[in-house]
Amino acid sequence: MVEQKKAGRKTIGARAMTSAEKMQRQRAKLAFSIEAAQDSGYTPTAVLLNNKQLRACRELEISWGGDLSADKLNILIFMALKSFLEDDSNQHLQTPKLKDWPQNCSDLDNIQTNAKLKFIEWEKSQQ
Repeated sequence: MVEQKKAGRKTIGARAMTSAEKMQRQRAKLAFSIEAAQDSGYTPTAVLLNNKQLRACRELEISWGGDLSADKLNILIFMALKSFLEDDSNQHLQTPKLKDWPQNCSDLDNIQTNAKLKFIEWEKSQQ
């Protein structure tokens, strides 16, 4: 007799998590992401985008052969802000002229990796 697979994610441990445990896990994951970002000199923030702006970003990403994800949206916003702040019309700004002014957002991969590692360590300590 073939055992039918259950739908959804496999449980962590012997039993399913309670709603409170799921929320605790979700909050811990977010806290480690924020901590890793701050450690790398980034400030997590909410950005409001118009639906048409978001659709244009999605269209742009599709034209490049991919789908728009949160990471790719971060990169697009980073590139747009960098271009705007370094534009000739903003030459009066001093910050974009700093030697350590970021040239790309390659730190995003490191931030995510550090957050995942911290979360995995936390998860192991909870067992």
